[in-house]
Amino acid sequence: MHQYPPHIKECFHAFTAAQRDASFLLDRGGLILAANEAALRMLGLSHDSLSGGYIGTQTVEREEKLTAYLQSCGR
Repeated sequence: MHQYPPHIKECFHAFTAAQRDASFLLDRGGLILAANEAALRMLGLSHDSLSGGYIGTQTVEREEKLTAYLQSCGR
């Protein structure tokens, strides 16, 4: 598993705190590292229940399409 700088989640939350749209911080494989409050409200989940999960379980997109999208984002 890739190690991220310890402050990455703090930066994400500071950047997305005021956003009304859902935002997720994902690793290249689709593992949810963090989500903003709008994302939690949209999904009706708590931070603890969402963090560490796979974004594929929260989407209706086909697995191949999601994987291709995540790979393109990681470049």
